[in-house]
Amino acid sequence: MPILVATNVAARGLDILHIGRVINYELPETHELFTHRVGRTGRMGRTGRAITLVSAVDLSKWQAIERGLGRRLPRVSASGEPSPQPQTAGRMRMPSRWRRRGWSRPRVPA
Repeated sequence: MPILVATNVAARGLDILHIGRVINYELPETHELFTHRVGRTGRMGRTGRAITLVSAVDLSKWQAIERGLGRRLPRVSASGEPSPQPQTAGRMRMPSRWRRRGWSRPRVPA
């Protein structure tokens, strides 16, 4: 199977026939870019499949893409099983010893 590795430029600028798979290993910034990327498959009435790798860190961006598309996209775990509804991580807290000692993040001048 031929492989093409490309940047976002390929999402809009190239028209390559017979692309059967698009693998997004990094989420695009917008749902429009997502549409253009996955649109490389299934050109001219052909079928194709788009696979997007999403980690817990990417969850909010993934949900924004789904909102922009107006629908939820199917989720499958790495093992190929249907994936349950993802859970968002709770807010991270600094260790209490940092707060007690008055440590904080560096301040940015206004």
